[in-house]
Amino acid sequence: MIGMMYLVLTALLALQIKDSVLEKFVLMESGLETSNSFYKDSNGSLVTNISDAAKQQGGKPEDLAVVEDAESVHAKTTEIIAYLDNLKKEVGEISAGGDPEKVYKRSTLKKYEEPSRFLVEQKNADELKAKLDAYDQEVMAILTKNGLSKSWNSLALSANENDFYKDYKEELKKDYAEFSFY
Repeated sequence: MIGMMYLVLTALLALQIKDSVLEKFVLMESGLETSNSFYKDSNGSLVTNISDAAKQQGGKPEDLAVVEDAESVHAKTTEIIAYLDNLKKEVGEISAGGDPEKVYKRSTLKKYEEPSRFLVEQKNADELKAKLDAYDQEVMAILTKNGLSKSWNSLALSANENDFYKDYKEELKKDYAEFSFY
């Protein structure tokens, strides 16, 4: 999830770290975008292959149900990725003063007030958490409906939901937005 990686980068901007470290996150984002593009194409092909296989096997109702569910998960995933991409773009442009050409400039990467204000104070991180939690629930419901009992942690964890922070009392007081993006 490239958008999540960019949002983590935004949170790290508040740490006043060296420019070279921030630039490494830009490189990591580029690599993640390449990987996501590959997997997006691969997943689209996989859904097509599932559909083709179901048709070749006579289009049994149970096979068509699997195709419908695969298409539904793919559509929901495409939708959440588009949302994350748009949010990432908004955060970048806000940090760059509205100039998309300046998003990855050192001066922009060191800004942290604008992304924090946009995500935390304007409640966009709360909307993000709600969308990610809804996505989790929708996908789990589809898998459970077909007997694939899968469960995983939320994509949007607060400090108190993350074992790493169990000994950090100050962090445990923070909600998702403040913990992730302030």
